[in-house]
Amino acid sequence: MNMDKKKKIIIVILIVCMVVAIVGACSYKLLHTGSKLEQTTQISEEPSTKVVIAPPTITGVQTLSTEKNIVIDVMQGITAKSADGVVLTNNIKVYPTPDYSAVGSQTLNYTVTDLNGVSTILSTTLQITEPETEAPTEAPTQAYVQPAPVNVVPTEAPTVAPTEAPTTAPTQAPSVAPTQAPASSSIPIGGGRDKNNQPPTSGYGI
Repeated sequence: MNMDKKKKIIIVILIVCMVVAIVGACSYKLLHTGSKLEQTTQISEEPSTKVVIAPPTITGVQTLSTEKNIVIDVMQGITAKSADGVVLTNNIKVYPTPDYSAVGSQTLNYTVTDLNGVSTILSTTLQITEPETEAPTEAPTQAYVQPAPVNVVPTEAPTVAPTEAPTTAPTQAPSVAPTQAPASSSIPIGGGRDKNNQPPTSGYGI
């Protein structure tokens, strides 16, 4: 019986030694691993040099206005470029979609992302108003102006002088001198006398 007790005691001592050895080994490993983790943490906490990339720029964004149900181009005059000069205008997105049927102000957001994944967002206001109604235009009232009396001088009919027929002088027949019969020196036959019962006298004398 004494031998059995001794064996049991020896076995228990061996087991305790083994447990102590195992616990010691585990504690060493834990301490060693912890020191490595601490060193790694300290190294990671050291400042590191990082490259900062500037965001792209959006230009031309301004306040917009329109009338109800009148659609406008919200992208007119707006451009975008990356920090290194790459044109990104076609990559600009606008949200939300404008509602032209609602009167009031709406917020529009313009966003663009460059090739490095860096984004820029700009906002503006869209003001929508009621359409203006034109007042009916009244025709201007023209005052009646009485015309001044005009003295009308009667116009006399022009006196037309009668046109005289041209007087044609009668054509006078050429006058032919009567041919005088030569006086005869002889006394007319029959012894003619004039009213005084005188014999005719001759032009030549007798």
